[in-house]
Amino acid sequence: MAWVHRRCTRRAIERIPRSRTMGRQGERESPLTRESKRREGRKPVSHRSRAGGEMPSRRRIAETPTLWRRILWLDQEIRNGTYPNVQRMQEVFECGRRTAFNTVCYLRDSLDAPIVYNRARGGYHYTDSTYGLPTVFIREGELFAVLLAEQVSRHYLGAPLEEPLRRAIEKLNQYLDDSVRIALSEVADRFRFFGGTGLDFSAELLGDLRTAMRERRVVRIVYYSPRSDAVTERAIEPHYLDNVRGDWMVVAWDRLRDRKRRFMLGRIREWALTTDRFTFREELDRNQESEAAYLADYGDEREEIVLKFDEYQPR
Repeated sequence: MAWVHRRCTRRAIERIPRSRTMGRQGERESPLTRESKRREGRKPVSHRSRAGGEMPSRRRIAETPTLWRRILWLDQEIRNGTYPNVQRMQEVFECGRRTAFNTVCYLRDSLDAPIVYNRARGGYHYTDSTYGLPTVFIREGELFAVLLAEQVSRHYLGAPLEEPLRRAIEKLNQYLDDSVRIALSEVADRFRFFGGTGLDFSAELLGDLRTAMRERRVVRIVYYSPRSDAVTERAIEPHYLDNVRGDWMVVAWDRLRDRKRRFMLGRIREWALTTDRFTFREELDRNQESEAAYLADYGDEREEIVLKFDEYQPR
């Protein structure tokens, strides 16, 4: 009788509808059970379709560069009408099955994509053909850091770099909700920066100097020297740029004096790129030049100095 009882019990279990076997791998749970598991911190069972497709459960997915590549591929395949699926994504990106499901989950939950699995076609598609991925992916914290950088540039980098950064912020800002934009603006306005500001100069000058350094081209400048209170015309070989306490300086070889010099961009009255080329000078090696300089002051010979502090200063 015991053997018959076990056999009947097994048959009885087999006759139980699938909807009643809650929590078994690969089977459907009721919404109430799934919500209960979420509150308890347990992993809900995902919904698996008969055609082999699956919509992963909602959970936090870490952002990585490869995740974005999979998302862009999935979005493009859906728009092409190829009905991509998990197996195809595994073949293209050589990733695991769970990784592929996470990609679909992120596209649906974090990017609000109307993506569903089509059992008849064996792949995913959009229920709303007008859906589009955001042009720029950016978090609120990342935009807040850019907002602070804009304020820092205003005080320390000068107007030529402030305006391009401001335009970039305006482009990024349009992808956030109005409430988020207002909140970020209010918080950013509560930060203040104190420091010296440099002399104004043209943004075109900065761009031309970058071109000259990249292409090793000589630049002719009309420069004002406060030491001699005179304006002279010089030919310089720009090697790199320094920003010292808000003032931009170009470290270059001065052909007029035949020595290395630092020219403040705010004192350059006129400039022009020439077709003359120059070769890199060892005297202007970045590391060697930095060792012989302190901020904007430098010399040709090294000297050892000793600084003495009273007991109060190190506190």
